Amino acid sequence: MYTIRKKLRVEYAHQLDSSYSTECQTIHGHSGIVEVLLENRSLNQDGMVIDFKQVKDIIKDIVMAYDHALIFSKKMIDERPQYVNTVLQNSPNVIIFPTNPTAENFAKKIYDDVKTEIQKLYPVIGIASVRFHETETGWAEYREDV
Repeated sequence: MYTIRKKLRVEYAHQLDSSYSTECQTIHGHSGIVEVLLENRSLNQDGMVIDFKQVKDIIKDIVMAYDHALIFSKKMIDERPQYVNTVLQNSPNVIIFPTNPTAENFAKKIYDDVKTEIQKLYPVIGIASVRFHETETGWAEYREDV
């Protein structure tokens, strides 16, 4: 099995619904890194799983949607609409995330979105995993059981 990795950096802010640390339940930012690992049992006619430029073209829009975004969960919108509306008035790029916007949930969402795109364009290529580095020392990874 051949595996390649493409890495992109995103600057984002989020507010968690719940967490062990209450500091994370306030708006705070991160310099995140997303790693997408793709795999194939064989190489294409160029001797590659897929060209890195093609990978970047596929994943850039998915990953960079989070760049310089403020991310709230749907639950936050439902439970604190006045607070969120006040913030929304001053924030041009807000994402309403379906779940608590943790690194683990970002990794899963990006995995699902990349998998959909890869399967449409290159059905023989699989997605091994997505790592979402929230900090330099901490990351979450999502991969499907095989």
